[in-house]
Amino acid sequence: MKELPRIKQIGQNWSSDSLMMLSGTVFRGVAAVVLCVLTLIARALFSGNPSVADGYGELYRYVAMLLSGALSYIPFCVAEMLLYIGIAGIVFYLGWSLFRMLTTPARFARGCRIAANFGLTAALLWFCFMLSYGFAYYSTPLAGKISLDCQPQEVTALYDTTLWLMDECNANAAMIPRDENGSATFGSFDAIAARIASGFDNLGDDYKFLRATLAPVKRVRSWYAMSSFGITGIYIPYTAEAAVNPDNTIPALPFTMAHEMAHRLMIAPEDEANFVAFVACRANSDRRVRYSAYFMAYRYCINALYAADADLAYDIMVRANPQLNHDLEELNALIMKYETPVKDIGTAVNDGYLKANAQPSGVQSYGEMVDLLVALHIKESG
Repeated sequence: MKELPRIKQIGQNWSSDSLMMLSGTVFRGVAAVVLCVLTLIARALFSGNPSVADGYGELYRYVAMLLSGALSYIPFCVAEMLLYIGIAGIVFYLGWSLFRMLTTPARFARGCRIAANFGLTAALLWFCFMLSYGFAYYSTPLAGKISLDCQPQEVTALYDTTLWLMDECNANAAMIPRDENGSATFGSFDAIAARIASGFDNLGDDYKFLRATLAPVKRVRSWYAMSSFGITGIYIPYTAEAAVNPDNTIPALPFTMAHEMAHRLMIAPEDEANFVAFVACRANSDRRVRYSAYFMAYRYCINALYAADADLAYDIMVRANPQLNHDLEELNALIMKYETPVKDIGTAVNDGYLKANAQPSGVQSYGEMVDLLVALHIKESG
């Protein structure tokens, strides 16, 4: 009989602990819902008003420049380090929470708290993503900003564009430095990265909105994981860092660096970032960087031409000089090296991400730069 009051008191403590935890959980849940609603409102505002997205992007672009400039003094990719810390924190948190669930009576309340914490974190990341980069997917299309007519063209227009790019590739491929195996040598990763920004500065008046002080891209340490998932680079809006995978062929590397730097200028669609990478690298005074522009543009166009008319594609391919063929073979070999189920997962995730952000073509949108290239060639050739 003397034990009954003690048992009753313990039961009351359990109930009190559970109620306190659940009250905090409800607050987190409400905060997560509010953030999601605000994100959806912002998304609706940007998606329905490209001019609003443009105006906001003009302002936020300088925020990204300041943040990336400040972090450029740190020699490693801060976002990559935060990712490691975040993963370690999640593992520790889940382990500690599981231990507490097994050793305390408030299991249901603690499980709800875990779910609420993850939900609030995801909602906060989504909200910050929309305000720091997601809005850019709803900006005025790049073709409209630079007066390019991207109307459907006959296959002959694609043929002419591809032939032009192949001629430029041939002219430059034979004049860049190569090692004893015939592979292009552009210098170290950092040396290449330091050259890219000048191309943006050299762009003409038609591209003046792309001029800005650009911190160099950063080399990622987790290059093998990125290669396994088929990722050559990534822009992290939370730190405004353009991170590039060094596991790439040299002729493709400058173009990839410029692509990620284009994202930092709030050029979100992948086809537009590819096109900006092309014009920025083409405007560079370094022949090696210019070759990267023509090399990657040619690769996209010859693949598109082959899909449209294989005979016309072969007519161009046989004109490629040995150096260009060597560079294409190296890039194809690297791509085939990572053709695994893991890469398929990475492609599927990227495809879903792009489709969720107003890019209905998904990963196919990378190749849609061909339309911009054809329009540019028609415009410049008169």
